[in-house]
Amino acid sequence: MICKNSVGRLWSIGVAALCCALFLMRAGSAAAGIAAGLERCAKSMIPALFPFLVISEFICQTGCAPLAAFPFRPLCRLFRVSPAGGSAISMGMLGGFASGCSSISSLVKTNAITPDEARRLLCCCAGISPAFAISAVGYGMLGNSFVGWALFLSNWAACFFCGWLVSFRSDSPKLRDTNTQTALHTSIGNAFVASVNGAVAKMLTICGFVVVFALFAAVLAPENAPYKAALLLDLLLEISAGCRSAAAEPAGQLFFCTISMSLLGLCGWAQMRAILPDSVSLRTFLFTRPLHIALAYGVARLLLKLLPGDAVALTGLAAGERLVLASSLPWESALCLFAFLAVTCQAITSLRRNANPL
Repeated sequence: MICKNSVGRLWSIGVAALCCALFLMRAGSAAAGIAAGLERCAKSMIPALFPFLVISEFICQTGCAPLAAFPFRPLCRLFRVSPAGGSAISMGMLGGFASGCSSISSLVKTNAITPDEARRLLCCCAGISPAFAISAVGYGMLGNSFVGWALFLSNWAACFFCGWLVSFRSDSPKLRDTNTQTALHTSIGNAFVASVNGAVAKMLTICGFVVVFALFAAVLAPENAPYKAALLLDLLLEISAGCRSAAAEPAGQLFFCTISMSLLGLCGWAQMRAILPDSVSLRTFLFTRPLHIALAYGVARLLLKLLPGDAVALTGLAAGERLVLASSLPWESALCLFAFLAVTCQAITSLRRNANPL
């Protein structure tokens, strides 16, 4: 046991020393990577994720998870999770895997779902957001929003199938004591303050990982590195960098974008591990990734075949030659956000009526 601890410490010291030497040898690339990560957080990550993190925290703090999850109750029965778990599915479909994980974390902490339910629910709500798939990747990187739609729908179809598969032989959720859950819920004002505080902490964690992995990507992949090696590194490290490199590959844009969106990159995995409680394991989610890639790619190819021929033609421009509007929001994403905010406002109104029946 002592030998194992000593070897582990020596290995950690060696890795840390190697990273320090690499950062000093490539100081310019390291600084550029940090700047790129900070810019990505300011222009893309915070505007796209922070509102949904606040909303997901607020829903759980006020006890509105069952109401927000009402449209997804059939899926909850299919996945054999408590009805409140549908709020994590809705947040994942709107804000992506980080928002879905944030909602799962809040549901576990408020005892709305068990860690085992959260482990299985993660497989069906850790997908990509419509803003990223349709606007950033489809229109901005690939030059075609129809392809973005195909990537978004195929990714979530694979998520739902994997969620059903891992829950196929699970027991139905047991009813919980509602007094235990409602005791944790506070007033709307206190819930709002706690929601913002929790969302800020999670947003800082996400941005920290984005900056760190942007640093490693800049240091490990020099400008003169072979394209295939750079593509493989981007796919491994971070989802947006992987999709950007995949868009510059004329022969396999759809295939490599599907891989990047299914794997989520080590950065995405680190974000999920930091957001989720320690009791929620990522092992099941890891085992479903190969199946998720195959299903998502097959469904995307099928959807593109159903679209008109001139609508699915991928452009041959390099990713850097396309315009990416980080602050824009597609009409379909805006509509989904408006509908979700309407449900939240209705939940707040119901809470006030229950608190003041007269």
